[in-house]
Amino acid sequence: MNAERLHVIARALKADFEAIQLQKNINQLITALQNQVKQPAEPKHQQQLSHTLAEFWVSCETSKANEFTPAWLDIVKEIGGEEFIGKRLQEEVRGITERNNITPSVALQELEQINSRFKLFMTAINQLCASMGALNIGHEQLESGECEVGVVVPRNAVDNALEDFGKELVQINKIFSVFSEIATDSRENFKIRTISSSDLTVFLEFIPEIAACTALAIERIVALYKQLLEIRELRSKMEENGVSKENLSGVDQHANTLMEDGIQILVEDLIRDYHKNPDEARKNELRVEAKYALNRLAKRIDKGYGIDVRIEPYIGDENIETDVDDRLVETILQASKNIQYVKPAGEPILTLPDSEDA
Repeated sequence: MNAERLHVIARALKADFEAIQLQKNINQLITALQNQVKQPAEPKHQQQLSHTLAEFWVSCETSKANEFTPAWLDIVKEIGGEEFIGKRLQEEVRGITERNNITPSVALQELEQINSRFKLFMTAINQLCASMGALNIGHEQLESGECEVGVVVPRNAVDNALEDFGKELVQINKIFSVFSEIATDSRENFKIRTISSSDLTVFLEFIPEIAACTALAIERIVALYKQLLEIRELRSKMEENGVSKENLSGVDQHANTLMEDGIQILVEDLIRDYHKNPDEARKNELRVEAKYALNRLAKRIDKGYGIDVRIEPYIGDENIETDVDDRLVETILQASKNIQYVKPAGEPILTLPDSEDA
């Protein structure tokens, strides 16, 4: 795990928990439950609990951590903070209160356990931020308008070998270079921001135009792939039950056809919305390249790759003009919320061609 990235995520968590006053809200919820346990027939305690819960729901829903990208959320999970993320915490507390509607004492016990874990986690986060600052370890923050794309490469996809990882980075560059030409009519030379060795994650610098095109493509591919998850799981069970590969071929073909049809529509949308070069011959060539780039992207998601797009929106005086188109920022922000890591079970199901030769 990259230390500077860990530092910026820890700082973001700390700032978010303080902004929504999470510790205060948890304490108020526990106090309201304690009062109800002590005097269950007292109407004002029931009303107070209902009011406190409503405030707690609002604080969870307004948490900025809900908008963390999948790569960030993966790191939050790794350091043990996933259960305290806005809507996840809301679901947990809602489940506790609904399960124990008649037995508030049990709900109180479970909330106190969450509170104990949260206090330990916050102590660790505070110590981490203080230690990072004392050791002069920076926090890898994007500047206003800066974008990055993160790619998580499963170690088994490259046999945990440096040479294979290097070759994979070349392939990833080829995929993104197609989106670059669609958006800017040129092939961008992507710069590496950081590489994390714990999970083989590479973060690349992108300009907003390319990032928006890439984010939309990834969002649509992930949405298409989610439709195939049930098919993949059923196929895995059929294989475990002894169904032959010959008989499974129809299932495989159906899944691949669904993805191919979706990619064909996506290609046309990307060319229409982002490619401005009037040269029809080159546009047709790009359609072909985009199809195979998206095929390669879909197959990597099928193998468990995680892909992530992030932008730092401009925050400041609204009257100050910036070079970043607000529509691009909004496209990236909205798409990034829908790009979730897909970690499917069983063997990959997609066999899409990587090129015309294939």
